[in-house]
Amino acid sequence: MSHTSREKLDLVNRTKKIIGQLESVLRGLNEDEHCADVLQRLAAARGAEEIGDRGEAIRTAVKRLNDGDVLLIAGKGHETGQIVGDRILPFSDQDAVRAALGAE
Repeated sequence: MSHTSREKLDLVNRTKKIIGQLESVLRGLNEDEHCADVLQRLAAARGAEEIGDRGEAIRTAVKRLNDGDVLLIAGKGHETGQIVGDRILPFSDQDAVRAALGAE
């Protein structure tokens, strides 16, 4: 699929905005800010929503994708477990995305 110069520029600008927002969140995490402070920054992004269950968050995000959207699932994509309290539960971001896309 070929994109016009304008479409490409728009995509580059949207990506830079996302990167800036993520860098702000990362700075907060590195500065040991409380989760509530980090979530407040995320909520400042238009359309941000907190979904506590990671699998549900991935399913919801995939369902809401439109043509041209980019979905960034940040975190532990290579790991096969999720720490919940003092337990490690089996969970794979990659498997969750495949399932949400109907690939399984």
